[in-house]
Amino acid sequence: MQRKVYLDYLKVLACLAVIVQHCCSLSAESRAEYTVNYFFYFICRFAVPIFVMATGSLMLDDSRSLSFKAVFIKYIPRILIPFVGIVYVINITAALINGNVTYKLLISPLLTILKTETSVPYWYCYMIIGIYLMLPFIKKMVSNCTKRETEVFLVLFFLFRGALQYVQYIPVLRIANPFLNSIVPGILTGYIGYLVLGYYINKYIPHVSRKMCIVCAAVILVCLTVPFTVFAFSGENYQKAGSLCADVFSPGVMLLSAALMILMKGLFENTNGQRKIHKVFVKISKASFGIYLLHVYAIQVFSYLGVPRLGPSYVHIPLKSVIIFAASFAVSAALQLVSQKVRGLLSRRSKLPE
Repeated sequence: MQRKVYLDYLKVLACLAVIVQHCCSLSAESRAEYTVNYFFYFICRFAVPIFVMATGSLMLDDSRSLSFKAVFIKYIPRILIPFVGIVYVINITAALINGNVTYKLLISPLLTILKTETSVPYWYCYMIIGIYLMLPFIKKMVSNCTKRETEVFLVLFFLFRGALQYVQYIPVLRIANPFLNSIVPGILTGYIGYLVLGYYINKYIPHVSRKMCIVCAAVILVCLTVPFTVFAFSGENYQKAGSLCADVFSPGVMLLSAALMILMKGLFENTNGQRKIHKVFVKISKASFGIYLLHVYAIQVFSYLGVPRLGPSYVHIPLKSVIIFAASFAVSAALQLVSQKVRGLLSRRSKLPE
């Protein structure tokens, strides 16, 4: 299957966006400081939707069959093994720092995962494992749906998951809110909508014209401008307004994520990935999950070392994000290289005559 280079660009952008969000502080007391942090936080809210849409594009728009055996043997271990590994590293590091190294370290990291005590920084791992478990079902569903049926599903997803949460703030419609909340099917309330959206964009928008790119750029601009306008005129309720606008299932974030994916497809759909810059993005893309896992550890190390602020928030947040991103990529790439060397060595030894 030919590599979809535009997805590599998107995954690298989304990976950096995740780190930027985690470098922001929405607990700032002053409105000015909160506004700067909120700005960086909001413009990066497309990160997780883009990751899920990329998964839908790769896994659902594929002629090859997908069995539950493949999910359990091939795909889930790719998430679970590195996830368990980084949790062990974080727990062991904390124990060494606190001087509390005991035999409990052998089992305590597993317990923190089972108790979902790691779900704050690593909730994405739990979510994507759940999506992988559903993939064989969803793949059969979308492959047997027409384009129109897929569009109906996406419209329902946008309305019930995106727009419905704002009905309670419209006096005329507020009376219908309990009824509407009661009839929403569960499949429309989670990230599966983004999964199908990624599949739809990749399958049913084979070519993105220049005109469509301009439209998508305009949509992105509107989706960034409107929430900030609401935020600016929200008075003392600015934190609540900011939280509503930045919800990952808000209409603004949905439209922003879809427009960004279409725009990137239009810009890079004819790229074959042979240029040096493209090869760099492909390499970073392949390490994106490792970067995601390691960046939380890197942020903790950053804090433990007492690294001072790198300037005002509008300087500190992007600089810190780039440093964390670069450090996480370097470690992830090194681990990948070691893993490849070990697998190659084991493979050669298995082929030696007895």
